[in-house]
Amino acid sequence: MLGVFLAFVAGAAAQIFINDDQLHEMILSPVWGNPTPDQLPLYPHTPAVSVRRSDGARIRAALAGGIQIATITATVATGWRTLPLLEASLAGFAEPDSFVLFAGLAAGPAAQAADKAPARAASAPPAKPDALLSPAQLQECVNQKERLKAQTDDALKDKAAIDADRDEIARSGTSLAEERTTLDRTSEDAVGAYNAKVEQREKLIETYQARVNAYNLKADAVNVTKSGYEKSCENRRYDDRDLNDIKRKK
Repeated sequence: MLGVFLAFVAGAAAQIFINDDQLHEMILSPVWGNPTPDQLPLYPHTPAVSVRRSDGARIRAALAGGIQIATITATVATGWRTLPLLEASLAGFAEPDSFVLFAGLAAGPAAQAADKAPARAASAPPAKPDALLSPAQLQECVNQKERLKAQTDDALKDKAAIDADRDEIARSGTSLAEERTTLDRTSEDAVGAYNAKVEQREKLIETYQARVNAYNLKADAVNVTKSGYEKSCENRRYDDRDLNDIKRKK
């Protein structure tokens, strides 16, 4: 979920998600499948829990009265899981050997893990016979896909810098807190040196926030490109010869 990742980058201490009457085991990272090493920074480091609609209503009511304090207890479990897989075959009438493949999303290890698959299969119409992409349209789809990868890679580089800044801010904050307990406030030099460290940390915080803001803009651009690609290119048929022509011209 990109929202969890952005909240983590923006400095959220934790997240509470309000579900409907059924609790759902959600995926917290925007990584699909087994992560590659360069995708590991995309995993959030903050706890997140889900509550039912009725519990969420109580939380909203409490927040309406002002800032509240919540204690969240969560256990992180990372690994491979065995998931239920729904499968059905629907033979064609005119051409029994022909078929359309519907794919669904397995959202977690519980019994309701595949609850989105039927909805996605029902809501994702197969490509129409006249939906064949023209060479120009296919070229634009290839360009969009390459642009999406470049934008994503660029955002990941910014995320690595943001993580480094955040870790340094936390480290320097702990160091300053410890140093403050033994600071000789009668020494002008000691106080001046301590204040210089505080100012340096504040500048780092400003740099961190600027990077977060820039990252958010890049994340928005990634979403726009991704949405455009999904709308214009996904589930569209094309002539393999056109794709081969595009590859040869590169």
